[in-house]
Amino acid sequence: MLLPLVLIIWGYLIYKVVIGLAGNDTDIVPSQTHSLGTIQDTFRTESNETFMLKDVERDPFLNISYRKKLENKTGKITRKKVSWPEIKYMGLVSNEKDKKMIGLIEIEGNNFFFEKGDSYQDVTLIKIDPSRVVLTYQGGRKVYSKS
Repeated sequence: MLLPLVLIIWGYLIYKVVIGLAGNDTDIVPSQTHSLGTIQDTFRTESNETFMLKDVERDPFLNISYRKKLENKTGKITRKKVSWPEIKYMGLVSNEKDKKMIGLIEIEGNNFFFEKGDSYQDVTLIKIDPSRVVLTYQGGRKVYSKS
């Protein structure tokens, strides 16, 4: 019973393929012809609609948040001019027992002994070595060499 059914189906498929390959030389003519002037252009619609894009706060697919960078509204940073007092680094005095380093610094004609971290009239000693010292004064920093 199945064998005749399979033969009928295969026979029908082979018949359709052969008819399709043979092809007819007849042209297909549409039943109604339209001139180009009678077809209305429905794709072009002029409208006065305007659209605005919103800023993206979060990517919905990757789940990443975007934040705007903060702009520096101050612009150029201006530093106030600091007038340093007259300072000279006279030399280093050290104690061999304590290994303390004490610098002799002349400020406005007066001699002072400074250890690291000491300050006088807003002049603070930051770093000291035999050839130079680093001082800060009212937020500014300068290096003085031995004179």
